[in-house]
Amino acid sequence: MELRKALLPIWVCVLLSLRLCLAEDVLAGDPLGGRFQHKAGIQLLSSSVLHTVSAGSFLQCSMHCLGVAQCKGANFRPSVDGSPGGDCDLLETQDGSYEISTTNSVAMRLPGSCRGLRNVQYRSDGVYRHRGLPAPLYCDMTLNTGGWTLLTAAVSNEGWTLDYVIERRRDTPGIDIDYSILGLGEQILGFSYRSTYKYRIEVSGRQRWGGIWKAPRRYTLTGSHSNQTEGVELFRAFDNWEPRVDYTPLNIVPWVNRGGAFEGGPLLTTCTEDGTQWFGTLVTAVVAESHGVSPWIRGNSEVNSGARLYWVREHNPW
Repeated sequence: MELRKALLPIWVCVLLSLRLCLAEDVLAGDPLGGRFQHKAGIQLLSSSVLHTVSAGSFLQCSMHCLGVAQCKGANFRPSVDGSPGGDCDLLETQDGSYEISTTNSVAMRLPGSCRGLRNVQYRSDGVYRHRGLPAPLYCDMTLNTGGWTLLTAAVSNEGWTLDYVIERRRDTPGIDIDYSILGLGEQILGFSYRSTYKYRIEVSGRQRWGGIWKAPRRYTLTGSHSNQTEGVELFRAFDNWEPRVDYTPLNIVPWVNRGGAFEGGPLLTTCTEDGTQWFGTLVTAVVAESHGVSPWIRGNSEVNSGARLYWVREHNPW
C-alpha cells in the first residue's frame, strides 16, 4: 500500500502528458525540460531520424525524446497488428511539414516559437528558454491573442550596424534594450506550413503608431530591397494613420538596407527605394533630433521617442 502511494504522483505526472510536470512557464533553470505539441493521425516530415526505438505509448515516446539532447520531435507509430506499443522515431529536425498517416500515428514536437509555446498553455509575457527554441525568445502571450515572437527592439540609434540588425544581444532578449534576432526569423516561421504569417510593429508605446500586417510566407525577413509588397496587407492600424509614400510606414515587409539607399540612413525599414524620404524606418544609426530613435511618421513628433518593436507570429502549424 505504501509503495502504491509513493508511485501515484509519478503516474499522475505521466498521465498529464508532460504539460504540467516537466516545465515551468519560464525555463531558466531547466533547459532540458519542455512541453510537447501532439496530434494523432499525422506524422512529421523530417530530414533526419536520430533513432527508432520501441515505446509502450506516445507518452513514453515523448520521454524517449526528452532523454536525447538532439531530439526536437517524434512520431509514435502503433503496432499494426494491434499489440501494445509501437515504434518511436526520434527526430533531429522538424518544421511545419507533415503528412496524414494511415496508421493512426501520433506526431509530437517541441514548440519552436512563441506561438507554439502558447499552444501548449504558456500564457505569461517574458523570456522563454525552452528546449525546442532556437535561442531564448521574448514572447508576448497576451496582446492580440498572444503568441508573438519579438524579432527586433530598437530603443535608440546607438551602435546599430547592418550586422547588428541581423543579430544583436541574442541571448538577452527584451523590449527595453537594443536587440535583434532577425536572422532567426525564417527558422521561427518555418514551424508552420501555412502560406501566410503576420507581423506587428509597435512604436512609442504598446499598441501605438504601428499595426498588424499579413504577408505571404514566401517572402524573406532579411531581404535587401523594397520589392516584397504583393499580398502584404495592413490588417489593423494602431492609432490614426494610413500608409503614404514618403510620410509613413508602407505595406512592405521590413527590409535590410544593404545597398546603401538614402546614403545608408535606414538600416531596417519599410520605405520604398523609389521614394525621396525614409520615414517608416525601424532601425537607423543616424542621430537627428528631428526624428528621435528613427524617422517613422512625418510631422508626428509623438513617435520620435520610445521603442520600435517588431514581432512575428506564424499561423497554427496543424
